[in-house]
This record gives sequence, structure tokens and C-alpha cells, in this order.
Amino acid sequence: LVRLEPGAAYPRHEHQHNEHCYVLDGRMQHQGVTYGPGYCEAYPPGTSHEEVTSPEGCLILVVEF
Repeated sequence: LVRLEPGAAYPRHEHQHNEHCYVLDGRMQHQGVTYGPGYCEAYPPGTSHEEVTSPEGCLILVVEF
């Protein structure tokens, strides 16, 4: 579980493994788009994405495999 406090940011990074991210609570922003509870993203190894922010805070379930 990853909790971003209000105003926090998770830096740009490259994925070493398969990763699924599920927004459980709050809202996160990624590349200018806001995502809320129920949103899911999947990243294969070798992909990367820009910084993720959360002005109001959020809880994200991250599963790597």
C-alpha cells in the first residue's frame, strides 16, 4: 500500500517488474489527468512514467510481479 499525503509527489521512475496500481481512496494526478477510486493502471517491465502527485492525498494498492 502506498499512501500519498496531501500535496505529496511520487517521483518519475522505471518499472523493473510488471506492476498494477489501484486507487483505493482519494485522488492522484498523472500527466495532467486526475484519477479517483477504482482506477487501475498496468505497467510492463521497462516502462516508465512521470511524477504522480496527490493534492488531497490518496491510498494506492501497488502489486508487482
